[in-house]
Amino acid sequence: MPGLVLDIIEKTPVGVTGVVSSGPRVFAVEIGARSRRALSNRLALRFAPQCLFEGKSRAGRELAEYFAGKRRAFDLECVLEGLPGFCVRVLLECAKIPFGRTLTYGDVARALRNPQASRAVGQALARNPAPIVIPCHRVVGAGSIGGFSAAGGLAAKRALLDLEGVRLPWPASLS
Repeated sequence: MPGLVLDIIEKTPVGVTGVVSSGPRVFAVEIGARSRRALSNRLALRFAPQCLFEGKSRAGRELAEYFAGKRRAFDLECVLEGLPGFCVRVLLECAKIPFGRTLTYGDVARALRNPQASRAVGQALARNPAPIVIPCHRVVGAGSIGGFSAAGGLAAKRALLDLEGVRLPWPASLS
């Protein structure tokens, strides 16, 4: 994977955020790092350091616009190679959820014509290589905020939903 760009956005509601991309193709989004160095080190473990160059990218610009409230959808392609078929189907379904809206894990399972698979949907979302770009934070439980495996956990999920103006139908104490 030669020529991957690591773009780091330092001031976001979910901590230091980094995106690894090549043109419009996104390979990874990492959120919730405490520092630029910690984020660089974490991503260097996943990608060959000699192929990862820090710089400005289209994906980084789009993420910065999202965090600034100036972007509601991304014009990027997430690389999902190597993921199991069901996982890819879940992520592609999740990518359809519009800004400021949520679906439940059960809704996603029903959309995939597998209504008993809500738990499997959650497991597939946990493998999302590009949170925010593929908005897994927009999938919630039927009576709670659900889970969020990205760094920052449920606090990060809540921050992203707040950024999008989402009001959840249950008291904050249940989420």
